[in-house]
Amino acid sequence: MIPEAERFKDCLAQHFEIDDWLAVDIILACVVAHKIGGEMLWLRIIGASGSGKTEILRTLLGQEGYIETVETLTPSAIRRGLQMVKKRVDKDGQEEYQKVQTEPTLLERINKKLVITKELAPLLTRHHDTRLEIFGLLRSVHDGELDADYGSLQGHIKQKCWFDWILGTTTYVDSQNQLEMQLGSRFTDLRWGSPLSRKKAVSRAIQNIPHIEAIRAELSGIMTSLIAHSDTANAGDFQADLQSEEWLLDLCEITSVLRTPVERDGYTREVKEKSIPSPELGTRIGQNYAKIMAGLRMLGVENVQPYITRLTWDALPPMRATVLRAILTLEASGRKPSEELIACNNGSGLSKSTVHLVSKDLQILGAERLNWRSCLK
Repeated sequence: MIPEAERFKDCLAQHFEIDDWLAVDIILACVVAHKIGGEMLWLRIIGASGSGKTEILRTLLGQEGYIETVETLTPSAIRRGLQMVKKRVDKDGQEEYQKVQTEPTLLERINKKLVITKELAPLLTRHHDTRLEIFGLLRSVHDGELDADYGSLQGHIKQKCWFDWILGTTTYVDSQNQLEMQLGSRFTDLRWGSPLSRKKAVSRAIQNIPHIEAIRAELSGIMTSLIAHSDTANAGDFQADLQSEEWLLDLCEITSVLRTPVERDGYTREVKEKSIPSPELGTRIGQNYAKIMAGLRMLGVENVQPYITRLTWDALPPMRATVLRAILTLEASGRKPSEELIACNNGSGLSKSTVHLVSKDLQILGAERLNWRSCLK
């Protein structure tokens, strides 16, 4: 791994209680992969509040020219074309309107930048209809272009935009079905692991109080050096990946199928009639995984497969991942993974009825035809 990445992780380890170093590498890979361009990469870091993910994102905030921050979104901010309209009167006494832009719009400000959002929760707490409107607009933005129609004063505005996005959120996001239906496939999820020792994490946080600004400045300085010294020449060959990394195509297929939502009736819990899901193709997932692999190589990581396997697990709804892990554990011990044994052995407190519903979802999605057992071990 390049020296700047090692220095960054050493500094983190010196001041914070962090155990999920695979996740740290993935975040750093997404930061430097922004240099590559290509399709937009939106990384969603899901983890408990106070677990350290925000401190890593905070080191990016001072990277002027490379980073922009967005902490709140409204439909008008996303759509916004020209900022101000002035009325004037021509020589014949007729009123005319002149479009005047006084400052960059949101999409102009973040265009070609790596966008950082430390917490998604403020967006999720907005009114239901507003949330859905924002999610719909972001779908269009992810495709690179947003068309918006205004009243007679501003007319039709077409905005093009490209940006990578890293945002943090808590596990509350897992309960937001509308977000998953509208935008879930646009994100690559990273489930941040909390420190193994919660008490040590609290102790270190208290010890950092007198020095926190200096610690953050040091980390930010190292991050500046890391971005500067990461070289796209080390990103590798995407075509070679397709020829030699068959496992990558398998993981893309596993991710695309097994993260697909299965819509159930809220009362009966039966699958809604005529709502049998059609899983997405793994094209967008493959582009995201390939870009992250390139970023890892820019950091000097040689074996990238464990990282993409980790992201595949993290892409799955938590209860599905729990059931699949229980199946692997039971099969490794020579036992047949019945629903009753899965409920007893998964270690997360899932009831037999919940295991039954999750198992049915996996059956509906065709999990058995996938090569998930060998790929996710």
